[in-house]
Amino acid sequence: LEKINEINNISIMTLNYPIEMIGIYNPAMYKTFISFYSTALFTLKYIYNIESIAIKFNYNNAKNKKSIDEVYNYYINEMKVIEL
Repeated sequence: LEKINEINNISIMTLNYPIEMIGIYNPAMYKTFISFYSTALFTLKYIYNIESIAIKFNYNNAKNKKSIDEVYNYYINEMKVIEL
């Protein structure tokens, strides 16, 4: 997270509320939401009409790899997916 935070125009936030409420608590709306694996990729896209980007991480050793594959396959049809 520290390395990502060093990139220009990117900020990492820690919230004390559900991300879907960001428009209520933060008057400055963001243009893009990026996450690894989250339903917020969909909810923010539809609630605030902002771009969502999924970052596909290495989960090859995960017990639920097949389920994660299915989610990323669905993401591909809904948003940009970046593989690390």
